[in-house]
Amino acid sequence: MIYRRFSAASTEEALRRLRETLGDDVLVLSTESEPAGGVVITAAVDDDPGALEALGASVGSASVGSAPDPQAIGASRSDPLLGLDLAMIRTQLDQLGQRMHQMHDVLVDREEADPTLGAEARDLVKRLLSSGLGRRLADRIAHSYERELTLLASRSEALHASLAEHVAVAPEVDRRRLVAFVGPTGSGKTTTIAKVAARRVLEGGEPPGLVVADNQRIGAVEQLGAYARLLSAPLHVARDVDEMRTALASLADRKMVLVDTAALSSDPAGCAEVKALLAPGGREMHVSAVVSASCSSRSLERVWPQLAQLRAESCVVTRLDECGDPGTACTWLSEVGLPLSWLGTGQRVPDDIVPASAAGLARWLVAA
Repeated sequence: MIYRRFSAASTEEALRRLRETLGDDVLVLSTESEPAGGVVITAAVDDDPGALEALGASVGSASVGSAPDPQAIGASRSDPLLGLDLAMIRTQLDQLGQRMHQMHDVLVDREEADPTLGAEARDLVKRLLSSGLGRRLADRIAHSYERELTLLASRSEALHASLAEHVAVAPEVDRRRLVAFVGPTGSGKTTTIAKVAARRVLEGGEPPGLVVADNQRIGAVEQLGAYARLLSAPLHVARDVDEMRTALASLADRKMVLVDTAALSSDPAGCAEVKALLAPGGREMHVSAVVSASCSSRSLERVWPQLAQLRAESCVVTRLDECGDPGTACTWLSEVGLPLSWLGTGQRVPDDIVPASAAGLARWLVAA
């Protein structure tokens, strides 16, 4: 796939421009509001829609963050609302500010190192803190690490055991039949569904049933529909409870059904709507939260009441490749008691997703 970004004062204008440039057979990946007004649409065009075995390579040929199309930008430089460069700078400055606050917290935490820990465990604490992990959790992991070192043969085994003790991992993440993915805007729900579905097909399983229960995001059906065509997976749209019942009934013979939902926001009504749409799934439906590793602890705390209301039982952490502080999300997971199910490590479908494990956490938290 070839990725491009288009900006305009309105969604309709941005869609018109992207279709003039890329044609009608285009996949809308995301629609984002600009702080100064207007919208930015990220889109992709499939250069080889028939090659399932090349799915990972085709989607991985460029990332959503790749350079915008020069012609699309050149055609819109006269409009101040279309300043993609300024928007990128603002984003980078925001990220830099967050990083500076986190570095300050780490320096303060280091001054209060637990004197009962040995030198090796204190070094582990420093490495965990530098990844964004909270002080109390880092100390608990370090104490467990020292204990495990006396029981296990290798340092890596001791580290994996101590991480698993304090950051739970969901068992048998790919054995659920009916899974709904919920989470805030930009967390990567649709891409996660595409990865899980493609992974299942490429491993020889039956294509899962796909359901889009999202009335808010423009292009949601188009995005998941493109993957459904590549995977020969049945796709249903559920705009209300009755359509959800019909969709689930139609997919009753499928061994796996994956449900995409509208993004959660600060509006409680949106959460209530998602909850109502998922109700026909009953107890069989497993609700999995999807959060970005780059989310701040404050953002995660704000979204947790809605995830709890939706009865999330596990969590996918995405965008690990874009984040220098994966420990923030791990700290939050430990505090709320939500087990990890998948780790999203990039944009490629299906390559950049792995079942959560202590070894995977070690790789991202301490580069072990």
